[in-house]
Amino acid sequence: MYVIVPEDPLAGVAAGWRAMWDLSAGPGGAAGFEQQAADALAAWRNKRFELPDYYLVVAPPQASAAGPDLYLGPLRSVRPHRVAVAGVAQGPAQVPVLVDTLTSLQHGPWWPPLNELLDAARGFYAGGLAETQPASRG
Repeated sequence: MYVIVPEDPLAGVAAGWRAMWDLSAGPGGAAGFEQQAADALAAWRNKRFELPDYYLVVAPPQASAAGPDLYLGPLRSVRPHRVAVAGVAQGPAQVPVLVDTLTSLQHGPWWPPLNELLDAARGFYAGGLAETQPASRG
C-alpha cells in the first residue's frame, strides 16, 4: 500500500536550494536556502512532519530541464534507494510508469536525521552527478 502525500515537507528547502544555484539571482540565494532549511529543521524537530518513505520524482521532458534538483542531487546521493525517477510521460500514459516505479522500489536504510540531509545539501555541488559526490555515512 502506498500513500501519496500531497504536500512535500521539503518543498521550500528544495526551492531554496535550486535558487541558491541561480547565479542571476545574486548572493541572496544561499541566505534563502538557509532560512528554508532552518524553518524545516524547526518543524521537523517539533514533530510537525516526518520524511516520506520515498521520493518519487517525475522528471520533466529534456527540453524543459529544471536545473539543479535537491531530490535527484543531494538526497539521492545520501539514500539512492529512497529517491526514484518515474520517467517523463505526460497524462494517462504516465500511470503505468508510476505503478511500475512504485512496484520496483527497493528497500534501503532509512533517512538520516534531517540536519544531516541538510548538511549533505550544503556540500553538494549542483553541477556534479549524485554518483560522483561524496555521500554521508549510513
